[in-house]
Amino acid sequence: MNYIDMIFERADLNLITEFLMDGAVGIKDSRPYKERLEESEKVWVEYIESRDLTRREKSELTEEVLKYIGTVQSVYMEIGIQIGAKLAWKIYGNLMNSE
Repeated sequence: MNYIDMIFERADLNLITEFLMDGAVGIKDSRPYKERLEESEKVWVEYIESRDLTRREKSELTEEVLKYIGTVQSVYMEIGIQIGAKLAWKIYGNLMNSE
């Protein structure tokens, strides 16, 4: 396998995401999205249920965490779209220059 083929083999969306988010290639989580979400939810539910809180306190805490998650999701989605557009523009430029 030549080095160009190796570059394309490493061009994995999860690895690119890890690099952009953390600055280094991390461990790839290849589980389906649904499984990853369910596992995270399970950990959260177990955590919140283990606390000595009233039902109302648990509900309020969960509501505030969900607001925070929504904000983080929105911000990172916007960043991701902008980065994707920027990368696509660079790829387009590279393709135009190589012809």
